[in-house]
Amino acid sequence: MAHVLRIGLALWLFPGCSAIFGLEPPAPIRQDAQSHDDARDGRSLDAPPTDAPIDLVCPGNYMQVATTGTYYRFVTAQASWLGAATDCADDDPHTHLVVITSDQERMLAFELGGSSPGWIGLSDLASEGSYRWVTAEPTSYPLPNSAAWSNGEPSNDASQDCVTFNGQGELKDDPCGFGRPYLCECDGYPDDPTRY
Repeated sequence: MAHVLRIGLALWLFPGCSAIFGLEPPAPIRQDAQSHDDARDGRSLDAPPTDAPIDLVCPGNYMQVATTGTYYRFVTAQASWLGAATDCADDDPHTHLVVITSDQERMLAFELGGSSPGWIGLSDLASEGSYRWVTAEPTSYPLPNSAAWSNGEPSNDASQDCVTFNGQGELKDDPCGFGRPYLCECDGYPDDPTRY
């Protein structure tokens, strides 16, 4: 009798124990086609919806900047703009040439790049005169004719489609085939080659 009382007390104090001892019916398992396909694929039946925020894990060679929380990797090797874009995108599904969204991030990117004229993820390769970032991150930066651009830039020269820094951290367009260092970024946005 004392044994039964101890089990009853344990079940009362620790409600989860009743499932362990088989005293509660098991939770129902969804039997719809979605859960069956997920289980067969090895995914959890309780996987978050596809529009849920991702738990971002960046490659180990990316450095997190405390002020922004963003991860960057500066590459000193010289590459063309397309070579740089490919190298950054190959690191992880959420890595790409840096996408700059403010004057503060522009200066941070310039400083992270050793104040050198390195490639960033902005070009008008897809449509002359229409500058687009390598991801679909919502930003209107930099506005045309803003102080972010060097004097007379962008030049809209058909042979200069890729964006870099000048020596003061302002933006300028250059021929994409020039070899330059570059800055990669790891965030929640994937590289989108249809944008360039």
